[in-house]
Amino acid sequence: MQHTEARPIGRPVDQAKDLAILDAARRLLFREGPRAFTVEAVAHVAGVSKVTIYARHGSREGLVHAVIGQLAQELSMAFDQHPGDSTALRASLIEFGRRLLTFIVSPAHVGLMRSLLGSGASSAPALRRVFQRGPAAMLQRVSAWLAGCHREGSLHCPLPERSAETLLGMLQGLTLVRAMYGAVNAESKRDIEAHVSFAVDAFLRAHQVEPPRPSASRTAAPAGRT
Repeated sequence: MQHTEARPIGRPVDQAKDLAILDAARRLLFREGPRAFTVEAVAHVAGVSKVTIYARHGSREGLVHAVIGQLAQELSMAFDQHPGDSTALRASLIEFGRRLLTFIVSPAHVGLMRSLLGSGASSAPALRRVFQRGPAAMLQRVSAWLAGCHREGSLHCPLPERSAETLLGMLQGLTLVRAMYGAVNAESKRDIEAHVSFAVDAFLRAHQVEPPRPSASRTAAPAGRT
């Protein structure tokens, strides 16, 4: 009979170091761009060793995944719980939309996208990874939330993934395109709240639960009467 040795219990993970690493990685990735994003640079800014980063994330790519995943989680934190009523449901969607659009027009995000798109074919794998860990993961989270709303009867979303993509499209509109062309200024950022409210209300109207229709037997006139 083959026996396996028990793994020794190591020192607990230092949460402060984890936060410092991710904070430094995010700052470098979004402010300096992918080319400046190295494990050495992150270690220097975070005040840790490269060994510490490799032990936690395995590679530079793993660190990028962690940063994008953390960001997607933060942007969609409004979906951590299902709302109890229509007012809370709308508030969750408004909060999500506000967070999403504020991030999209931020100089950090616009700078990263321009850097990735300007690198040509060499950045294609990086773009795909960012998409999978960011927008695609967010789509799945929104879809799961809407599926829960459909099961609870608060929204009519029989195709939750399609509804989630519709919601994201309505919220973003041409915001990212304007930002990439430099057509977003300080004044237009104040319109985020109005745009999000308009998009969310339109989405809710399109996905409202229809009241049950009276059956034919209950609406038909009794036999023998004219």
